[in-house]
Amino acid sequence: MTSKSIIRAFSSVKLTLFLIIILVVSLGIGTLIPQQKSSSFYHSHYGPWSPLFLNLQLNDLYHSVWFLTLLGMLILNTVACTIRRLSPKWNRIFRPQVIKEKKNIQTLSLCDHFISSRNIKKVKRSIQENLSSYHYRLREAGQGAKIYFLARKKIMGLWGPEIVHTGILIILLGGIVSGLGGMTKYLSLRPGEVASIPQSEYKIQLKNFDIERYPGGNIKDWKSTLSILNNGKPVLTQTIEVNHPLSYKGFLFYQNSWGRDWKNPSLEIWAQKKDGSSSPKTLHLKLRKKVELEEGLYLSVRRFLPDFVLTAQNKATSRSDQPRNPAAFIQGWRGNKTEFSGWIFARFPQMNMINSEHSLSWQFKLQDYSPNRFSVIQVSKDPGVNFIWAGSAVIMIGLLLAFYWHHREIRIIIEKINGQIHIWMGGTTPKGAETFKREFKEIVKSIRRKN
Repeated sequence: MTSKSIIRAFSSVKLTLFLIIILVVSLGIGTLIPQQKSSSFYHSHYGPWSPLFLNLQLNDLYHSVWFLTLLGMLILNTVACTIRRLSPKWNRIFRPQVIKEKKNIQTLSLCDHFISSRNIKKVKRSIQENLSSYHYRLREAGQGAKIYFLARKKIMGLWGPEIVHTGILIILLGGIVSGLGGMTKYLSLRPGEVASIPQSEYKIQLKNFDIERYPGGNIKDWKSTLSILNNGKPVLTQTIEVNHPLSYKGFLFYQNSWGRDWKNPSLEIWAQKKDGSSSPKTLHLKLRKKVELEEGLYLSVRRFLPDFVLTAQNKATSRSDQPRNPAAFIQGWRGNKTEFSGWIFARFPQMNMINSEHSLSWQFKLQDYSPNRFSVIQVSKDPGVNFIWAGSAVIMIGLLLAFYWHHREIRIIIEKINGQIHIWMGGTTPKGAETFKREFKEIVKSIRRKN
């Protein structure tokens, strides 16, 4: 297979349409299916379809081999189309042919013919001066009794489509660079926590997390104060919120979401002797931390569930992370011996389930519970984004040239016939015909007046 046949195959319009349709469908799938989630997420949300999604890399579509291959094929297709158009366009711009046949001028949409009484040299000079005053560049051929001119301006307008193609190539290249070197990760941080930034030697610390609320209690906004650490020292500290990320050396840090950390909440438990022989106590506890209830008797919370429920196997679990039925599993020790243990409930204290080998002399109530909050930070690195911005700028330049910088061309033949100087003029432009028509008439009128 020759190079020409390869270029012809890859420059096929059918191939272009096929690739564009497949890419558009792929982008639609990537929009509908959440990207870069865990395998368990796809198993729970898509059931029997999840193995197919994972095998086809639909969970990370924009970094998948087949998607990057499609982008590569579209690049080859665009390059092949540009190469096929480049040779004739190059010859037209840099090696234009000066028309020497009157019929080729007479068939143009704008044409005129008139006779001058001056000698051919003066007519020639007059035409050159006139066209130069309108910023036309002239190419001349012939001599003696026959002179031919090709006058052109705004030649760069002819490059508009090729510049647009170049911009598209840069954007597609940026897509491949993003697919190969891009990264998106999610970090769940609690205030004070430090985490490593993927693909870098830097670390990030959540200094503070704050939630703003409306007067009615609804959430208005949430913000995270982040510090970038280099060798343990902060080099940049900034507060981010939704749609206002932090940018540092090619990395972007977005405020993605937040959540409640029920793994180690702050709990408040009310306790009192059943016989009323002691004053009620309000105990502030963390999970697995012991507090003294009375001399020799210690209390701790071993487990907390925000939405308590018993499964079919009679196991305690939480239906959600919303505090719909908060419950704490408490234990009491005297020395190394467990005195009592069981579940106590915040909303249904009458349902407390506490077991004890002896008669339990204490009563308890889960009075308050406060989870720690964590902030979810999206860390993104997209090395192809500069390509995409550059490609977009190149496309805009190409479109401006193609639509607003219209190439104009005037062809002229000067011929001496029977002692008279005959002048044939014709003009053409791909766009902006009305504006060019007015200019052409002005040029012809000026040349007629001077000759």
